[in-house]
Amino acid sequence: ASSLSFVQDEKALEEINKIEVTLSQEEQIDNACAALLNDYIRNLSLIGNPNEDADDKVLYEQAFTELFSNNDALIYNDIDPEAKNKSFQAGNYIVQYRALYPNGINNIHLNIDSAQFKPALKAEDDTYYRYVYADKNFSGNYKGKQKHSSSENLVFKIVFSKEANSFQNFKISNIDQSALSFYETAGLAKEDTATYSIKSIGRKGLSGGITTTI
Repeated sequence: ASSLSFVQDEKALEEINKIEVTLSQEEQIDNACAALLNDYIRNLSLIGNPNEDADDKVLYEQAFTELFSNNDALIYNDIDPEAKNKSFQAGNYIVQYRALYPNGINNIHLNIDSAQFKPALKAEDDTYYRYVYADKNFSGNYKGKQKHSSSENLVFKIVFSKEANSFQNFKISNIDQSALSFYETAGLAKEDTATYSIKSIGRKGLSGGITTTI
């Protein structure tokens, strides 16, 4: 199927499953998702910072894994250029992240300010989810030697529940390379994926990331 057909099918499914929310509920969902992504990149930043205490990094690793719906949640492999795996399980990703960059990282950044927040959807089991597209940049000395850098548009699937009129229990259930990144890597027409830009939420101060120098 063409990339355009894929996008059209995606949008049709979205229209079927989209939920109606009040403006205050929409703001609550947006803020919770942005905060979750900020915690995701903040913990990766702290774990990869060579100046952080090793004991503290154990706590950051625990905090990182608790952001996911479970330890089997898949995270796109943007850290190991030699691995055949497209993804790592959440628990293994953080282990590999530290092992492959023993001297820490050079820089890591997730652009939450310009992230594309898609509508909240309802699954058949009455749980809720939404997709967020965000650009992530990462660089470090792979295995303490050659520099590895990655720049990807990632799609985060965030799941959550509803109690009364409040949405809660926001967790990341999957992180993958977005179709936009995939098609650009494959050299397909960029205009075919333009409809993936749904809604950008400007959040000053939430463009998470650090830059460290080793």
